[in-house]
Amino acid sequence: MTWGSAPTQTREELRAAFDAIFASNPDYQSTVRRVRIGDDFAVVEYDIHMDPHRPARAGETIFTPSGEAYRAPAVDIIVFEEGLVTQKITYLDTETVRANSVKVERAAQ
Repeated sequence: MTWGSAPTQTREELRAAFDAIFASNPDYQSTVRRVRIGDDFAVVEYDIHMDPHRPARAGETIFTPSGEAYRAPAVDIIVFEEGLVTQKITYLDTETVRANSVKVERAAQ
């Protein structure tokens, strides 16, 4: 899920969300900076190495890439229940994405 969109509920929705990420950024890589683990959660701080080839959508916003590679900080909060992941919440610094885009526009309804 991204800001402005509904949370994914099924495996198919989750697969489609990840497919969209990897389609716009096929050379996806990340570097973990820090991991914190609790009884029923984990927090992962990392940098995404961005080199997007196609526009990416975040909710109602479309970011058209500049063609230059950059890094964007992100944080995942992963919640567990009975040993299974029940939520993965990602915070991505979209201002970094915006600053590295040649065009930012609202998606047509």
